[in-house]
Amino acid sequence: MTLEIALMIVGLLIVIVGIISGITSIWLVVKYFRFNRRENSLGLTGMQIARKILDDNGLEHIKVKRTGSLLFGNSYSHYFKKVRLRGLIRHETSLTSMGMGAQKAALAILDKEDDEDMRKRVRLVPLLTFGPFAFIPLILIGAALDFFVFSGHKVYAPTGIGVLYGKEKWLDKMVPYHGGGEMIQTVRFEKTTYNELPYKFEAGTPDYVGAIALGKALEFVQQIGIENIASHEHMLTQYTLERFAEIDNMRIIGKPDGSAVSFLVGDIHPADLGTLLDRLGIAIRTGHHCAQPLIDHLGIPGTVRASFALYNTRDEVDTLVEGIKRVARMFA
Repeated sequence: MTLEIALMIVGLLIVIVGIISGITSIWLVVKYFRFNRRENSLGLTGMQIARKILDDNGLEHIKVKRTGSLLFGNSYSHYFKKVRLRGLIRHETSLTSMGMGAQKAALAILDKEDDEDMRKRVRLVPLLTFGPFAFIPLILIGAALDFFVFSGHKVYAPTGIGVLYGKEKWLDKMVPYHGGGEMIQTVRFEKTTYNELPYKFEAGTPDYVGAIALGKALEFVQQIGIENIASHEHMLTQYTLERFAEIDNMRIIGKPDGSAVSFLVGDIHPADLGTLLDRLGIAIRTGHHCAQPLIDHLGIPGTVRASFALYNTRDEVDTLVEGIKRVARMFA
């Protein structure tokens, strides 16, 4: 299916949904005005009905507010503890106004009683309200970005595998950087015709082992949760900063706010510290960290960097601290 056909189908579905929505809205308006001509026997407005029901059930703290348009959007908010009534519903004494005010007040009562169906509604309403708009940021990002890449080893996959997204118009114009099987359609002495996307960039035997491993790594991260991983890494970073405060001549470079801490210890060269820690079985990173202009600006030879991931522990931080202290004593 081509992109043009897909867009036509999506557009047609949007039009159909719009027509159905319009017909439904007209039907609701007709019903509203039909029952709106009938006065309720109590002579109370929608707001007064809602207020009375709430007060009679010990819900004096629930506010009744006016919002938005004249007819639609009446609601009860579990999170803000408010009954919202639109203009006509709030002020008129019709059967419609009475019924709507009573219905929204009843939701507040169910919420107070921790009704099971009400709990389901509380979870579903935000999803139904904002869910249809969740794709909008993705569309805007997709429209703005020409390319998007990430390395697999950043999410616990093997090295040598990653993801490249590119807009079709740019990928079509690009010439393959590597030749081999599957990336051509025809080969002649006079001319070579490249294969269609994405195959023209996938010469030779693909890294299917790496691709499978990347997929499993992403599933692993999803199961644990990005937030949980970030929280663990943040805990280790803060613990490391606390322990580093015990080390003489410790100099933290920058303000760590992620899962890594760059540092120097006295006049010990980063390469020397890294080599000696490696002899102790401690793996850290030394050098410019792809930021040599910044390192030159700071007037330092490089830094030592301790990075943390899901599998690291506080005990390993303690081992790192003791290792740094041991190396520092060698240079004292």
